[in-house]
Formats: sequence, C-alpha cells, structure tokens
Amino acid sequence: MTTTPGAPSEAAARARRPSGLVARSRLFELLEDGAAGPVTLISAPPGSGKTTLVRSWLAARPSETASAWVDVPRDETDAAHFWGQVLDSIRDTAAVAADSVLATLVPTPHSEPGELVGHLLVGLRHVDHPLVLILDDVQHLRSADLVSDLETLVTEAPPGLHVVLLSRRDPKLGLHRLRLAGRLTEIRAADLEFTAEEAGELLAGAGVSVGADEVTRLHERTEGWATGLRLAAMSLTRHQSPEQFVAEFAGSERTIADYLLGEVLARQPAEVRDLLLRTCILDGVNGELADLLTGRRDGDRLLHELEEANALVVATDVARTWFRYHHLLLDLLRLELRRELPGEIGELHGRAARWYAAHGRAVDAIRHARLAEDWELTCELLGQHWVELLLDGEETTLSVLLDGIPRGVVDADAEVAAMLAADRLRHEQWAEADALLARARQTISDVPATRRGRADIAFATVQLFRARHLGGVEDVVDEANSAVERHLGTVEQGGSELEGLALFNLGVAKAWTLRFAEAEDDLERALALGRTIGRPYIEIGCLSALGNVATLSERLERGEQLLRDAIVVAERVGWTSHPLVGGACMGLAATLVDRGMLAEGELWAERAEPILARAGEPSASVGLRHVQGILAMARNRYEDALAAFRDGERLVEVLRAPHALAAITRPWQLRARLQLGETDAVRADLVDAPMTAQWCNVAARLSLIAGDPRGALAAVAPVLSGDAPVLHGNFRIEAYVLHALAKRAEGDADAALVSTERALALSEPNGNVGMILTIPGASELFRDHPNHRTAHGAHLQLLRDLLAGVEPEPTAAAAVTLEEPLKERELAVLRFLSTNLTAAEIGNELFLSVHTVKTHMRKLYAKLGVHTRAEAVQQGRALGLLAPARRTH
Repeated sequence: MTTTPGAPSEAAARARRPSGLVARSRLFELLEDGAAGPVTLISAPPGSGKTTLVRSWLAARPSETASAWVDVPRDETDAAHFWGQVLDSIRDTAAVAADSVLATLVPTPHSEPGELVGHLLVGLRHVDHPLVLILDDVQHLRSADLVSDLETLVTEAPPGLHVVLLSRRDPKLGLHRLRLAGRLTEIRAADLEFTAEEAGELLAGAGVSVGADEVTRLHERTEGWATGLRLAAMSLTRHQSPEQFVAEFAGSERTIADYLLGEVLARQPAEVRDLLLRTCILDGVNGELADLLTGRRDGDRLLHELEEANALVVATDVARTWFRYHHLLLDLLRLELRRELPGEIGELHGRAARWYAAHGRAVDAIRHARLAEDWELTCELLGQHWVELLLDGEETTLSVLLDGIPRGVVDADAEVAAMLAADRLRHEQWAEADALLARARQTISDVPATRRGRADIAFATVQLFRARHLGGVEDVVDEANSAVERHLGTVEQGGSELEGLALFNLGVAKAWTLRFAEAEDDLERALALGRTIGRPYIEIGCLSALGNVATLSERLERGEQLLRDAIVVAERVGWTSHPLVGGACMGLAATLVDRGMLAEGELWAERAEPILARAGEPSASVGLRHVQGILAMARNRYEDALAAFRDGERLVEVLRAPHALAAITRPWQLRARLQLGETDAVRADLVDAPMTAQWCNVAARLSLIAGDPRGALAAVAPVLSGDAPVLHGNFRIEAYVLHALAKRAEGDADAALVSTERALALSEPNGNVGMILTIPGASELFRDHPNHRTAHGAHLQLLRDLLAGVEPEPTAAAAVTLEEPLKERELAVLRFLSTNLTAAEIGNELFLSVHTVKTHMRKLYAKLGVHTRAEAVQQGRALGLLAPARRTH
C-alpha cells in the first residue's frame, strides 16, 4: 500500500503513544541524534520499554516522517519471509514511488544470499524521502545467511536510510566497525532505566497516588525497569493499601513473577535455569562460585551469555568477572529455589561460606555460614574477624552478624558471648552486656584449646572496655593483664588487631588506676602495633590515651602534643566524629584549660560535646562535664560551673561500678557551691569527708570565705606536710595558694610570699595554672607579689594576665583540616619554624643539609597553602600542629 507524504502511515498509527505513558525527552534526544546516522541499536532486557520508547518517539515526530516497522517473528529462518515483511513495510510508507524498483521487488526462496539485499540497497539509494526502518526483536533471527544480509544492509545503508534495531542481545552484525567509525548510536539498559522522577510520572499517569517515599522504594526495587514499574502500577490501582503493597513489593509479587517466569526463566535451557536457581543465594557471583554451587565447569561462560542476552544479569566490574541479578529476578529465583530445592539451600550456603572465607571475604563468609546454620564455622569466623570489623568502623555490620546467632550458641561459647557483650555496651544495653559477660566467665574454660588464647584475650578486652566506660577498673585490670600477657603472640588469624585492641584497653584501664608507667608501656606497644598493621583506630586511641596519661602525670606539653597528634591522624583518615576523636578533643580541652588557654580549651570542649553525646560512653561525658565546670569556675561563672558538675554527677550514677572520676566530681561541685553562698550546706557535706588533698582544700576554701584563716591553715596543713594523699599536683598548688591567702589574711606577708613562690615554682615547669584561676583572691595575691622577690618573673606575669582575663588567642584548629598530611620530617621542620633558628641551624638540629631543609619548607608551604614562614607557623597553630602563641604584656 502506498501513502502520500502527509498521510499517517500504518507504522505511525501503531506508534502513537498510549495515554499514561511518560514522554522521555532525554531518550528522544538520543534517538533524534542517532537518526542523523545510519544505525541505532537499542539493546536491553525484556520489559525495558524498547518498543514503547520507539513508538512514542515516532509519534512525537512530524507527520511527514516516513517510518517502516517490522516485528521479527520468533525463530525466524526464512529469508524470503523476513525480507518480504521489510519490503511490505517500506512500501506502506510514502517513501516509495510507483516507478521505484522497490515497488515491484519480490523476494523468493530461490534467491542467492545477498542478492535481494543488493536490489533493496539499489532501490533505497533512489528514495528521495528520509526513511526510518525499525526492526523489533532482532534476537529472533536464526539464519546465518539472513543475519549476513542484514549486516550488509546496516553497514552499507545509503544516505536517508536510518535503521533502528531493537534486541534483547547485541546482534552479530559487525556493529563494531560502525562503532569505531562513529556511525552507531547505542541505547542500553542503563539508558532505558526510569529515573525516580520518571517513575513518579508513570505512577501518576496510571492514576496511582502514593507518597514520595513509596515512589523511591518502588524505583529502588525495580531499578527503574519499565515493565516492573508498569506492573507495579497496575497492581497498585487494584490494591486497597498502596503503602503496604509498596512495603512488601518484591519479585515474587504475582504479576511480576508471571512476567519473569514467562519472559526470562521459561526461555532458558535447563543448565542455565539450574545455575540461576543455585546461585541466587548470592548477592554477586563469578564463574568459580557458580561452578562450586552447580557442580559444573561452565559457569563463567553461562554468566557471560546471560549478560550478553540481557537476561537481567549485569556485570559489576570492568573485567566482567563478577555478576549480579536484577533485584526482582533475585526475589523470584529465591522463591523458586525454596519451592524446588528446599533441602539443598543449607548446603549451598555452607559451600559459599567456605569459599568466601578462603578468599578473604569475611562478612560474606559469616553471613552465609549463619544462613547455613553452621554455628561452629560462624563462631570461628567471628572470632577471627570481629575486631577487624570493629577497627574498620563496621560496627553496624558486626551487630547484624551477631544478632543472628541463636541464644543457645551464645550461652555455650564464651568468645561469642564476649563479642556480643561488646556490641551491647556500644548500644548502652548495660544490663544485657553484664549478663553476657557473666555467662562468658562461666563458659570460658569450655572453649576449645585451639581458640582458648584468642577467647581469653577477647574476654579480657571486653571486660576492660566495660570497666573503662562504666567503672570497676580495679576489679578487672589485674586479671585482664594476666590473660593478655599470657597469650600475647599466640593468636594467629586476626591476632595483631586483637592484641593491639587489648593492649590499648589495658593501658587506658591502668591509667585510671594511676599506674602511669605500666599504662604508657602498654599503650606504646599498642601504638607501635597499630601503626605496623595500619589501624588508625588503635593509633588514634593510643595517642589520645598517652596524651591523657602525660597530662595526668603532669607533663602537659607532651600531653597536648600527643592529643593534637591523635586529632591530626583522625582528620587524615576522615574520622571527624568518631567517639575516639571526642575523647581526644575532651582530653585536649582539659590540658589547655589546665595550661590557662581557656578560649581554645572551650573550642575543643564544644567540638567534643556532640561527638560524646552520640558515643554512649558515660565516663568520657563525665570527664567533659568536669572540664566544662572548671572552665566556668576559671571565668567566675559559678552557676554554669555548678550545673556542669551536677550533670557530671548525674552521669556518674549511670556508671555501674566505682570509677576514678566519681572521686573528683563531688569536691568540685562543693567549690562552686561555696562561691554561690551555700556555706552551711558545704560545711555539712564536709563532716565525713575523707582526708585527701582535694577535700582538705575545699575545707580551706570554706574557712577563707567564712573569715577563718586559721581554720584554712589547719585544713591545708596535711596536704603541705604530705600526710593527705594528693591525686594530682594541681591540688598541691591549690593548697599553697590557699595557704598564702590565709597567711595574707593573718597579716603574715613573708609567709604569704613564701607560699606564693612555692605555688609559682610548682606550676611553672608545665604551665599548669588552670587550678589557680579558680581560686577566689588569687588575682590580688599574684598582682601584689613583688617582682624583685620572685624567681619566676615571666610565669608570674603570665598568671597576672590570665587572672586579669587576658587569654592566649584561640586557634581555629577545630575547624581547619589538612588535605594532604605532613610527613614526619616536614612536621619536624614546621616545629622549628616557630623559633628564631635559621634554615642552616634547623638543619644542624635535624642533621639535614640546608638544601634539604629548604626543600621540606617548600613542600610544607604548598601543603599548608602559605607563602611565608610566619604564615606557615600561623597555619600550623590553626591546624593544631603547633602549640598556640600566648599573649603577654
């Protein structure tokens, strides 16, 4: 049939877009661009919307467009039949004139290969009207001669002819030559996937009204697959609860399952269907795994063929060695597996678990061992890898893996009980964690000898972790120390991570019991191990703990540097909000406040607060409240101080056993209450107070406020004589300042001068002046201290400035980060830049040549983004790599 150019052709009529379909302009643009060349290939799985797309595009084109459409019959081998369809379709358009060779060309079964297509090309070269030839379902062509003729047509297509090939797999038509020549436009499954916005339009066009969350859910489950979305829309129009339907939507939904069974599974050979069923237990599959689960040796070939056939199987790597199945296909396959091979599912998971374990895929191995209900293998794999997952920041994954283990297995395995207790501690489920640890203690002797060393260290580590956060360190530290030391070096797989974590927790626990030398030894060993095995968790934790130990043992400068180092490492690996960083920020805030750097200390405390609030570590939060309280005391904000100390006391009540922090919370609260006038209440609280330095000092403060200097002298006498235990040197400094104030009140200027000098002498070496800033009357005491009678002039002036409210300038360290970390030598050079040393002198100090020092300086400036030495020092301070400058007058 011949039509005029302005009349709609049969193909155009068939192509009109039905109502409810989405006009996909981005794909129309691809098709329109492709129409300028000879060939467009649309290759995608069944149901991807290939046919609908082209019909919609044709309907949207001008009416004079000539288009011929051919549906290739299934298993087409008859060349005469096929080319007859092509000719009939072309003749139905307005492109063929009455005198054209095409008007009378008739294919016959006796034509030689290539003969008919040659005549067709001759005729097409004389067609003046542009023509689009659409061949749908090209994958059905089964004749080699027919495919060869079609290859001739697309590769020799004359100007004006544009061929659109729709296929479920790439046809073997020599398209690579067209691709290399830039004459092929390709639209594939990824292009055809509906966007979330298009999915919403499709649902709305079908009259389905659901929320944005439901649209997103459907889009994710269907992966933008057109038929999946359309079938879901059809079902939604009939469903009484659309939200419930979306929540439960899967490939096993009846309409989806019917389509996939008919269009995908039913078309596969038996061996392919068997492969799909047996490998659907996996989230990803390769040839080796497929062979393992099927018992065959052709898994790689079959997977490649499935991908090439666009059978909803997708390669996930460039090398095309790993594949995954479409979500909906996976749902259906798993349903079919449960129906057809229920007795083999456990064995399939077991094989997969052992394969993953052998190939270093711990999470996958544990997951499949659980699904196989092979609890012995599950427990062994967890024992090998739980610390690894913890240090990798995969706590959530570890929680999921642990939650799937039956209670009976946990109760019988001390190592697993300890792991689960650690997880419950992380989730602040204190009672359950304690019950699990109690059960682990009962069954630890039952752990097989091959796992006993690892189990002992794991149990000790979790006990220490619990004690660090909830108290009772003294009760477990010696037992844990014995277990760790006894088994160090005996654990094979995962041993380094476990030993590093154990030594870290042991060091922190010993620090809380004031065994600083032992704590530093454990932490230094853990730090070296953490760096060797490349575990930033251990490195950051140990640097932070070593910094706190240095601060507690009155080495503030070293403590500050170690804490800054911990934060720099955390910034380098992107752990800006990790609980470890919260602890480091809190420790740095405490150190800075102790050194009188209140403004900067406040910055770090502010940074620590939101991190620790999410961390579920009560003891660290108690420490933060303590720092905030002292900071407020130093600024004479006594109500704020009392609120912070009381909040700390409330947090202490969360601790499930005695903790070192509990001993210091109450006396500081009394100091604040004294400044708020609660003298009678404080006096009552002091009646049964222990004879320790901080309680003695609180009594002395009370006496001074009450106008009783003699009482104050009596209160601090045990501290100065050494009879009262002194937890920290700050309390001795406090005692001397209080003694000086009492002597000054009595009119004994010489005695006051001696005690003031003693306080200066004790506080100058480490610069720990924070305690002095909290003592009422200290400002006048140090202001009036004669310059000619002191051996600590510079330190005295610093104290006068601080007491007058002149603080060091805070840095922006809490907000500044370094994109590329400094190397060790560059950091060393940076630290010398803040001195007056020349490059040559810096080289002498570091045993480097002047040229090398200058090279380090250039690289240092580039990393810091500066141009001068002064700018480098300023930026180094802002990054926390250098101590901040002090302002003095």
